[in-house]
Amino acid sequence: MNPNLSENPRESLNEFKLNTRNMKHIHLMVDSSETVSKELEECIAEIPVSLVGLHACGDLTPDLIKQFLKIKHIRNLVLVSCCYHKMKSNFPLSQKLKAAADETGFTLFSGHLLRLAAQEPVSRWLRMSPGEHEMHARNVVFRSILEIFSKQRGLELKKKRRKATKDDDVNSFYSYLSSLEAAYELSLEVEDKEILMEIYNSKLHLFNLVENLTGLQFILQNILENLVIADRVQFLQE
Repeated sequence: MNPNLSENPRESLNEFKLNTRNMKHIHLMVDSSETVSKELEECIAEIPVSLVGLHACGDLTPDLIKQFLKIKHIRNLVLVSCCYHKMKSNFPLSQKLKAAADETGFTLFSGHLLRLAAQEPVSRWLRMSPGEHEMHARNVVFRSILEIFSKQRGLELKKKRRKATKDDDVNSFYSYLSSLEAAYELSLEVEDKEILMEIYNSKLHLFNLVENLTGLQFILQNILENLVIADRVQFLQE
């Protein structure tokens, strides 16, 4: 705790705002290069600092870890990572995990594997009500039908809004069909909707599998995320 700050929360907040008026903001595209190392060193000068990253997405976390190891005045490292599947490289990082992968012949760098590591924990799935499980199953199956259709037609699905599918859109497949043109850059003819209905009818048997497979994914999430984190800790120790 800073002894110079008042014990009164409101006064402390005002003092903090005053102290941050002279804060210098720097926009820097961070990677693990020596160029970035030099720019960071110039910003830091001789002052011991902590390197903090919230939602350090994709390759940003391993790049920050490498910069932490390079720059002696960075004394502490606090990172909250996300979106492991957006990494273009940097997994595995440690020699130990690389050696284990080579020995077993197992390819660890996989977008599908890393996407599983980045999804919500199993506790979230266990807290879902029966109605929420049913809605999730419909969402997965409906979206997979659209994916099949778009691949058959050679279409690229581009969303018009951040969350393409709203809860009301998946009450039935008819409501989902009605929402597609508002959600995606699509122009569907009557024939297109008939084809989508045909695909839907052919995939009805998959509904009962969705939540079972989702449960398995959630179980794997914790294992895979711990593998990513353990690899980074091992890299720091090496």
